[in-house]
Amino acid sequence: KQYYGSHRTGNTDLNFVGSDLHRLNSDFMYNTTTVAAACARLKQAADQKGWLVLTFHDFTTSATASQGFTMPQAAFEGILACAATTPGLDVVTVRDGAAKLRCGSPP
Repeated sequence: KQYYGSHRTGNTDLNFVGSDLHRLNSDFMYNTTTVAAACARLKQAADQKGWLVLTFHDFTTSATASQGFTMPQAAFEGILACAATTPGLDVVTVRDGAAKLRCGSPP
């Protein structure tokens, strides 16, 4: 812990003030994740004043992807557009989000 300020897990849940910064919850975005499903999770985070960490691994310009962690570019762009327009949601880096949780204010 002396070398890093936070760490994410693969546990699907929101993070709140008081969450263990060395066990941050994170939602993996798979090739089967729909834009609608990701947008619903973003809205849930905004409504509950929680922090949702989305984890992406690989992208493709193809309309579909057969590899689990490879997301089509169009879906990624749709999720980003949703994040940018969801009321009450701030898009932040992990560093900034962890700092806000550490200081007692939700990201």
